[in-house]
Amino acid sequence: MLELKTKHLSARTLLYKTKKIMAKISTIAIWALLLIHFCEAKEFIVDQSKDNKVMFFANATLSNFSGETSHLTGHLSWDGDDTLSTSEVAFEVPLDSLDTGIGLRNHHMREKYLHTDKYPTARYRGKLVEWNAQSDSLFLVKTKGTLSIHGVDQPLTETVKMRQLKDGYRAH
Repeated sequence: MLELKTKHLSARTLLYKTKKIMAKISTIAIWALLLIHFCEAKEFIVDQSKDNKVMFFANATLSNFSGETSHLTGHLSWDGDDTLSTSEVAFEVPLDSLDTGIGLRNHHMREKYLHTDKYPTARYRGKLVEWNAQSDSLFLVKTKGTLSIHGVDQPLTETVKMRQLKDGYRAH
C-alpha cells in the first residue's frame, strides 16, 4: 500500500518528491509486469474441434473387445516455470458415448455393467510427475492420479507421448 501524507512543501520540493514517487510506482509496475510475464500460468484445454479419440480394451470371460469415443473434455495446467509441482491434469469421458461397434453389446455394457444412468462419466484427476524431452517437440509425460469409474476410485500412473504444436500439444 502506498500512503501519501500532505505537508507544506515548496513547489520545487513537491515536484521533486512527486517525480520520486512516480519513479517508484513505475518501477513497481514494470517489475509486476515482468513477474506476470515470467510466472504466467499455462492451461491447455481439449480442443473439441479436433479429432479426439479415447480407446479402451476389455478382457471379458467369453471374448475380448475394444471400443472408443471421441467425446472427451479436460485440461492440463500449471503455474509459471514449475511445471511438475503446480500441475493439474483432469479428463472426463461420458460413458454412454463408448462404442464397441456392436449396438447390442453397447447397450448391455451401459445397462448391465457400467450403469451409466447412475455413473455417467469416467474421470481422471492427477498431476504431472515427469516431463522428459525426447526431441525439441516430442515429450514423454508421466502422470499420477486417480481414475474414477462406476463409483470406484483407483490410482493410475500413465505415461503418454506429447507432441508440441504451434498452438498447443497433442497426446498420443
